[in-house]
Amino acid sequence: MSTRGLSKARLGRMSDVVRGYVDRGETAGIVALAARGSDVHVEVAGLQDVETRVPMLQDTIFRIASMTKPVTAVAAMMLVEETKLKLDAPVDKWLPELADRKVLRSIESPLSDTVPANRAITLRDLLTLRNGVGAVMAQPDQYPIQKAIDDAGVAPGPLPSPLSTEQWMSNLSALPLIHQPGERWMYHIGSDILGVLVSRAAGVSLGTFFRERIFEPLGMVDTGFSVPASKIDRLATSYRRDAESGKLLVFDPARDGKWSQAPSFEHGGGGLVSTVDDFLAFGRMLVNGGRHGSVRLLARPTVEVVAHENTKKWATANPQANPATIPDRTFSDKTTVGKGKDRIDLYYFGAGHTNGDTFVVFPALRVLHTGDMFAWKDGPLCDRNNGGSCVAFPQTLSKVIATIKDVDTVIPGHSPMQTPKDLQEFQRFVADLSTHAQTAMKAGKSVDEAFASFSVDKYPGYKNERVKGSMQAVYDELKK
Repeated sequence: MSTRGLSKARLGRMSDVVRGYVDRGETAGIVALAARGSDVHVEVAGLQDVETRVPMLQDTIFRIASMTKPVTAVAAMMLVEETKLKLDAPVDKWLPELADRKVLRSIESPLSDTVPANRAITLRDLLTLRNGVGAVMAQPDQYPIQKAIDDAGVAPGPLPSPLSTEQWMSNLSALPLIHQPGERWMYHIGSDILGVLVSRAAGVSLGTFFRERIFEPLGMVDTGFSVPASKIDRLATSYRRDAESGKLLVFDPARDGKWSQAPSFEHGGGGLVSTVDDFLAFGRMLVNGGRHGSVRLLARPTVEVVAHENTKKWATANPQANPATIPDRTFSDKTTVGKGKDRIDLYYFGAGHTNGDTFVVFPALRVLHTGDMFAWKDGPLCDRNNGGSCVAFPQTLSKVIATIKDVDTVIPGHSPMQTPKDLQEFQRFVADLSTHAQTAMKAGKSVDEAFASFSVDKYPGYKNERVKGSMQAVYDELKK
């Protein structure tokens, strides 16, 4: 393996992390993949099924949950390139259920306390999850709209909806929006709506569009909304953790489970199954600006559009405690650092959350991580409902990108950033550190040497006591 591609030391740490989760019984099995250029490293540990003792394998099929979202976004942008959809045009033509929306006066309001929507919902709103309704991240039934979303059967969940596409859209249309279109990010539901939009605009089911336009051209032979009988023995059993005993209990079996048959509703936000090798092909397509080998799905400028960070707003309160303060974000984020030949675009596609599945692309560093676990906090973030069949990846680079997004939840013991200027200073530090590392690697240094040669204590912003701790935390992590 080329040391220019992947760090052997960090791959060793990834192996320790992966096997640690399995050895401690925190997860049944893990498949991890990291790739940079032609270098690909796969780590496999544990079991695909605890009861039958079937070992985890590289071609094990996983329920990939929110890793479905970037696939749906790519499908939508393909239709934009074909002029069947427009980013800033109302989607009412294809989704009449979303026309003439009403909006709650506040998230605490009863469902009848509404005002008219300021404008129609657009494709851009759906792509950026600012369509006005989504997951309410609060204690169950804390708000009337939250309970109504659950009762209507349109709330995000770990299993496919039993509703048909038409019934799901009808139930959703009976609810008011929580925010004005374009006003605020809300997780997940926008991606499910986006899947319906793609299907209707293309004139075929979402699964058919995915298969014919994305999966078959990229050679993604094991990806779809269900697993055929001929492959069902490769689907990992899904587990949940018993709160009292800590033991893993079967949540969804492979045979006769929810993914052993075609779903009633093909969720654009979280319904696919796949393998790490399949998603390596998808990730490489994005890394390479829309092309994988001889296959081009999107033009490079289109990939830039979906990678663009639309907002720089920052939450001033704990978003988990108050859903009204969650900052606006896109389904993918980008930070551009440096100029000219030293310019670097750092961005990722996909999602990482407590349900597990993670897919991360760093085009400038030609790195992608794909799998079933975000390992950038203390402790595992997978297992719950996805089987303890998780994928982890090295924490260092992911932490750098994560700190650009959400330093409060990623860097323990960070300095309290009290002003927007503090945040800007920290982001500038991360950008400059990344530029330094990229330049050093171009000059022939290894990844570790590149980061170790940066003098954090001599950086101008290091004098800011409110930012100093966060800078040091990132630097120390990278220097390990």
